[in-house]
Amino acid sequence: MERKQIERLLVVGLAVLVVGACCYWSGVWWYVPPLAQSPAPSNASPHAGLSVLPFLGLAGTVGRMGLRQRGKSRWLLLAIAGIAVSGLTLSACVCIRVGPSPDFDYNRLDLVKGQVELVMPAEQRTWGGALSPDGRWLLITRESGERTQQFYSSLIDLERNRIYENVGQGGLGHWLDNEHVVVYSQMLRVSDMARWELQEIKPPQGSLGELAKASHIYAVDIGSTYWLMTTDPALPYVIISEFGTDYHRDSAEDKRLDAFLANVPHTIVKRDVYSGWTEPAYSPDGHYYVQSMAFDDPTRKRGKDSGRAIFDAAGQVVAYGYKYAWAPYPLGWAYDSSGFYFLYLPRGADGDLFYQQWPLYKVLVP
Repeated sequence: MERKQIERLLVVGLAVLVVGACCYWSGVWWYVPPLAQSPAPSNASPHAGLSVLPFLGLAGTVGRMGLRQRGKSRWLLLAIAGIAVSGLTLSACVCIRVGPSPDFDYNRLDLVKGQVELVMPAEQRTWGGALSPDGRWLLITRESGERTQQFYSSLIDLERNRIYENVGQGGLGHWLDNEHVVVYSQMLRVSDMARWELQEIKPPQGSLGELAKASHIYAVDIGSTYWLMTTDPALPYVIISEFGTDYHRDSAEDKRLDAFLANVPHTIVKRDVYSGWTEPAYSPDGHYYVQSMAFDDPTRKRGKDSGRAIFDAAGQVVAYGYKYAWAPYPLGWAYDSSGFYFLYLPRGADGDLFYQQWPLYKVLVP
């Protein structure tokens, strides 16, 4: 075998190792995981199994090189390709992740301290939720269950324990105040359930167009840019502005936006992406806060994973709900500080592919 051919083979091997490592850490694996709610730890890692992609690339590349050789080199390279194909077959036939067992309980929490309340059972995939600033209203977005993957929104009055179904279609909701929430291109007023479509306008640069007549402007952080709108149904317009959003408060873009709206009363509605994750989310009465905490999890590679817990003012853990291999997504505090709402989502790159029913819980304070 010539030196160049050996170098090529080494490069191919290195590339396979790199691809394999990337697949290992990103979750692009086919595997049989331990039961997500099994009380006994499993010896199988959540990333156990053989990656399909590296073996497929190795088989194709080395096999092609082998066909071009003669003598012993040809048979050596073909043997390596054969081993790679065997690994691919083993991965496809033995290590395919089959998803949850028929008796898997989507609503079960494996580790609980204190009391929890199941607000929305995992009958359909709850795609997201948004609490009003005062914690009274919870807007949830769910899939329709049809193949077209359409989404619809429902509104829960947490004070009266009443749900209003199909109040709008679209994606996640964004609250402007305690009365108004915008869901994609619709504005909803919760006091009387009135809603109206928002029409996009494109005024000249530096102008608010029809929105200049508004008594108050809301600049809503949608995710990439700020959308400008008002709660006045007589001015059903929205401007997708040029001002980009930033996770940090009082960023340079926020200051530019403030300057642009300096002559009109306005409110910048910004997503608090760190609340309950890396920064404490305090209850309205200030007696408790939610923050991340490590939990024992037999389905994870290192035996632990991060979840969320409620702490008291002294820093003591008072309540939590944890589901193996699932992540509690923080939604916010109840209006009366009685508990915190979490949407539980499956972890992993393919989690939502195999587990498509997500429960919504309220973890209660003592």
